[in-house]
Amino acid sequence: MNKNNIITVDELFSYWVLLWVFLYILFSGSHKFIYKWLNPILALWFGLLENIIMLVRLLYIHPRPNVSSVQFLLVIIITKAIPIYILRDHKINWKNDLTVLLLVFLTYNLYVWLVKNTNIFEIYDETEKSIANNENRTPLLALINR
Repeated sequence: MNKNNIITVDELFSYWVLLWVFLYILFSGSHKFIYKWLNPILALWFGLLENIIMLVRLLYIHPRPNVSSVQFLLVIIITKAIPIYILRDHKINWKNDLTVLLLVFLTYNLYVWLVKNTNIFEIYDETEKSIANNENRTPLLALINR
């Protein structure tokens, strides 16, 4: 997080996956290696599952949904459901896709630890608090609420 307590794009793994999706769409048509080995669909499905669990947890803790909870559902649609729909014909190769996902996730964790001086658990907690308290400190929620 920066000095304004904003959770930045590089701190949320969802945005790393979204960048991966854009690069995959951009380059997979012209590079067979990318098409075969670097498919982000599994990361999207895991991310969708994690986001749904977070949304259900938020709604359980705060039974009356606030504006951020509804907007978080919109973020899930934009960052997970739409990319999954776009890549729906791309089959999951469990061995390859899981290996690449784990490598990207490891790189992300090293980055937030070494560069951002934080960890995934702190970021997750801050993200959940931001949504629960209607603070709009995550990138897309902040953009929606401008």
